[in-house]
Parts: sequence; C-alpha cells; structure tokens
Amino acid sequence: FNDRSYVASRVESRAVGKAGGVDISTQSLELLGGSFFDASTFGEGDAGSVKITTTGSVKFDGNSSAGSQVRLGAVGKAGGVDISTQSLELLGRSFLSASTFGEGDAGSVKITTTGSVKFDGNSFAASQVRLGAVGKAGGVDISTQSLELLGGSFFDASTFGEGDAGSVTINANTFKASNGSKLVSRTSSEFPAGNIILKVKENITLSGSDTGIFANTTEGSTGQGGSIIIDPRTFIIRDGATISANSQGEGIGGDIELAAGFLTLDNGTISAQTRSNTGGNITLNLQDLLLLRNGSQITTTAGNQEFGGDGGNIIINSPFIVAVPKENSDITANAFSGYGGNINIFTQGIFGIEFQARPTQQSGITASSELGISGNVAINTPEVDPAKGLVELPSNLVDPSGQIDNSCRPGSTQSHSSFVATGRGGLPSSATEPLQDTSTLAQWVKPRTTPQNSVKVETEPQAPTATTNSPVSSPTIVEASGWVVDANANIHLVAQAPPVNPSSPWQTSASCPVR
Repeated sequence: FNDRSYVASRVESRAVGKAGGVDISTQSLELLGGSFFDASTFGEGDAGSVKITTTGSVKFDGNSSAGSQVRLGAVGKAGGVDISTQSLELLGRSFLSASTFGEGDAGSVKITTTGSVKFDGNSFAASQVRLGAVGKAGGVDISTQSLELLGGSFFDASTFGEGDAGSVTINANTFKASNGSKLVSRTSSEFPAGNIILKVKENITLSGSDTGIFANTTEGSTGQGGSIIIDPRTFIIRDGATISANSQGEGIGGDIELAAGFLTLDNGTISAQTRSNTGGNITLNLQDLLLLRNGSQITTTAGNQEFGGDGGNIIINSPFIVAVPKENSDITANAFSGYGGNINIFTQGIFGIEFQARPTQQSGITASSELGISGNVAINTPEVDPAKGLVELPSNLVDPSGQIDNSCRPGSTQSHSSFVATGRGGLPSSATEPLQDTSTLAQWVKPRTTPQNSVKVETEPQAPTATTNSPVSSPTIVEASGWVVDANANIHLVAQAPPVNPSSPWQTSASCPVR
C-alpha cells in the first residue's frame, strides 16, 4: 500500500451498529506514504479490530498506521490492533493505536513476532484513554526475540480521562532503547497509571538523554503511579537514561522492582520520587554486582520547598556494590519537610560509597530530611569481614640482589679459576700406593704356614749344600682369586674358589684365573 492507500471498517457519525473490522493475511505487507488500516466507531456501536497475519515481514513507513478507536462523541468499544508476523518495522512517524476518545473501552495493541521488532523515527504504539473519554485503555503487549526503540520512538499506555490506563508488557530476549525512546504509562486524572512489565531473558540497554522507562503521574493528578517490574540477566542504564516511577501529582508514587544478574548505572538514574505524597519504593535483587559510575542516582527523595512528602524506601540485595568516591554517585531516600525513607542494603562487600549524614559531592548513601526526621540506613554485611583479616604486604617482597650467587658477578674473587683436590674416597692417591680405605667389607685372611686351600707343589730332591745349618724358608703368599662365605656369614678370600653351577644357561661360573 502506498500514497495514502487505506482499508477501513467504521461506524460512521450518527450511525448505529458495529464495524466488522479489517483482517489481512499475506506473505509480507508494506504500508508506505501515509497508508493506513482503520476499524473505528464515530457513532453508536463497537469498532471492529485490525488484524494482520503474515509469514514474512510487515513494514510501516512514512506516517502510515493501523488503528482501532472510539472516536470523539462515539459510544462503543474499540477492537484493538493485533499483528502476528516474522518481523515488524515502524519507521518515519508511523504508528499503531487502540484508544478511546469517547465513551467505551479502548482495545489493546498486540504484536507477536518470531524474529524482531523495530520502531524508529518517532514511531509509536499507543493504547490510551484520552482527555474527556470514559473507559479503560487496553495496553500494549509485545512478544518477540529482539526489540529496538530508536530515534524518539515510544510505547504508551496512559489515561487522561475517566478510566484506568493499560499496562505495557514486553516479552523478549533482548531490549534496547536509545536517543529519547521510551516506555510510558501515566495518569493525568484520578485513575491509576498502568504498570510496565519487562520479561527480558538476556539484556536490556537504555542509553541517551530522555530515554527510559516511565510510570508517572502528572501535575494536578490524584491517581496512583504505576509500578515498573524488570527481570533481565544484564541491565545497563547510561548516558542520562532513566527508570522512573515518579509522582508529580497528589497520588502515591509507583514502585520499581528489578531483579537481574549485573546492573550498571553509568550516568543513569533509577527514581521513585514524589512531590507531595509518599515516594514509591525501589527494590533491587541482584545476583552478581551493582556498579554506579559518573553521577548515577538511585533515589526515592520526596518533597521540595513548596511541597512536603515522605521519602520512599530502598532495598538493595547484591553480593557487591561498587562506586567511585569522587564521581558523586548516590543512593538517597531524602525528604524536605517530611520523613526521610529507609535504606536497607544486604551485601558481602561495598566499595567506593558509604553512609553520609547529608548529601555531599562524594558518592554517598543518605536518608536525611531537610526540615523533618531523617530516615534510617542499614548496611548488612556478613558477620565475618574478610577485609579485617588482610595483612598489608611490602611492595618489594624479595630483594633480588641477595638471590644472585656471588660467583656470577663479573670481577668477583669467586669467579677466578681454581682447582681443589678433595680426595679420592676409597681409592689411593697414587696408582703405586696400596688401598687406604678403612671400611673394608671383610677382614684380610692371615697367611698360614700351610694354607688350607693352597696348591700342593711337587719338588725334586736337591743335593746337600756345604752348610748343614740352613734356615727354614718363609711361607708362600698366593694372590686371592675368589671368596667364600662361612656359616657365620663371614667372607674369606681364597686362592681358588670352589666351582659354582649356574642356575641359568646365560650365567657363567664364578672363577677367576690365577696369575
């Protein structure tokens, strides 16, 4: 569809009856150049719904739209807008609307995709009870894998008339908003604002000034603010982005409940402030870490010089809370003339931020009241503080100069060459000297006149000499050629070892030849 093409099903002005609605089923769909689908009532009767079903993609661009509305002066119900597709894009101020300007409930805007949803260029989806209308808004409901809001785009479920605002509900794996994009639920009347519920499995990133999630009440309203409930794995709020459940009217501010693994605020704000009533409560349940950087704020402050109010309460449950002292990031539940709120923190460690009686330029935690009674701050840490058992170690644990051997230093006396004779153990100092070892394995065998195992030598008779008184010859010493072990385990060197029969073929007999 292009150049303001349209499909409409309406109950016209002064007509009585029901509109049949618009139902489109196709592979893919594009509405360009101001084209639109409309199922509305201007008279007396219910407006039908706009239903789009595709197996591919749907794209709106150039101020194109799909709407189901109860128009001004009409009496009836709007049927809503329902889109089921693989992917959806709204660009260039395109919009989806299910609202009431007359007497009757507004339908809801419902988007279901198997892929992604992207809004850019001030595009929006809205379900509102407009000023002067009587009825309820149906809300905005998104189910997708990936959701992006860019360039000032927004989802809005609000009431300005006599009826409750619907809620904004998002089911996704990832959600990203930037450049002034936002989720909004607000009240400007006596009726309560709706809630904003984000069921995001993986991560949420909010970045940029005026970007955020807002469930507020406007000035002059008396209705209660809506609550914000969020549960991603990782949440980053940076560059001026905000989560706000503020009340600028006379109603009680809504609450903020956030459960995540990691929560990072880098020049970001989480606020449940109120001007003249009781500020909403902030509850943060984190599994890993709360990080505050660059002037970030978590606040339930109430009142000012003109209006009184009591600060809401802050409950933080996180293993670790980290801030930088000089960056003036704060956790506050202050009041001007009313009571300051209470702050309860449950953590294993808190670093860079501490309790202060009054706000300062340093990062701090305060629950003060300018003219009234200050609130309480309770920081609950484990009974055993690991930091108290730490010992400060010297910066230079070991002097490396003392670990180097002096002999490795050039020019030292140890580096000169030298030779030292330390002995030869059991060996003689010279090959011509006898063995000097004193630790022998066995005693030397004393020579006998007739050795037990000596070899008998046969000699021939000699002729007598001239002298008859010849001296007796000394016994013969034979070199040992083996040893034997006696019954007392003593070892004896013998001239000839007894034969030994080897137990294995590869063994040889233990015999030594006699030289």
